[in-house]
Amino acid sequence: MKSQSDFKTKIDAHFNHVWAVYEEHLAGRGVLSNRIRSLAIIGQCATMGEDEEVESQVRQALESEAAAPIEILEVILQARIYVGKPRIDRALKRFFSVCEERKIAIEELTREVGPAGWQDKRSLDEERERWLVSIEDFPQRDALIKKYGWEGMSIGMMMQPVNFPSVISKCDVLDPTYAKPWIDVVHAGMYARPVLSQKDRTLIMIADVVSIGEFTQARFHMANAIKLGIRPKEVLEICWLATLYAGMPKLYSAFMLKEVLDELGVGIED
Repeated sequence: MKSQSDFKTKIDAHFNHVWAVYEEHLAGRGVLSNRIRSLAIIGQCATMGEDEEVESQVRQALESEAAAPIEILEVILQARIYVGKPRIDRALKRFFSVCEERKIAIEELTREVGPAGWQDKRSLDEERERWLVSIEDFPQRDALIKKYGWEGMSIGMMMQPVNFPSVISKCDVLDPTYAKPWIDVVHAGMYARPVLSQKDRTLIMIADVVSIGEFTQARFHMANAIKLGIRPKEVLEICWLATLYAGMPKLYSAFMLKEVLDELGVGIED
């Protein structure tokens, strides 16, 4: 197989130059930390099924110490929620291959995580103070907490106030026997894991769904990001970043962000 450098020599110098200028400009803007930028790129590539690029970006992240191995693993695992098991299993193989090459023992980092994860370290009283959904806006809240448990419901109300109440309410009406495992795996399971902060998770969620053109999901996550206190410029930078790895049509996500900000009465500089 030809190396990446050999491949690039077959592209004319002018195109290589203009693309490099664009890529270097985005990398040097400083809106996102190197860590978030690196994790977002890995998440996007995993979500799109770009396995070779996943391997390349994982290697770069580890060599530059932009992100910790456990954080990279978490980003790839989270992407399974958006694109399913087969595609992400391929990305995981690439990740573990790089870890093996660099003699990183992931099992040592994850050994203490049992089936219950970190649930015993959580507190309902502490988390209740961070709920972003009022009982007036979510009248079924207490009944659904009793039905499905507080662990998943609490995460939904902290992280996804814009869409979570509607989603869990609709799932409850359609099929409660599905709603329970769904909220357990997505919210109580994945989103509750403290490997990434809720703000970091949300930025990477936006990167993931924009990269595959899931703009309805992107709109929700953008609004959630603003309510979580993420700066609009950081969300915008995620949109610009997507054009490098998912193509220029993803510019639409930036225009959609403008609509979200207008609806929330927030400016891009806020």
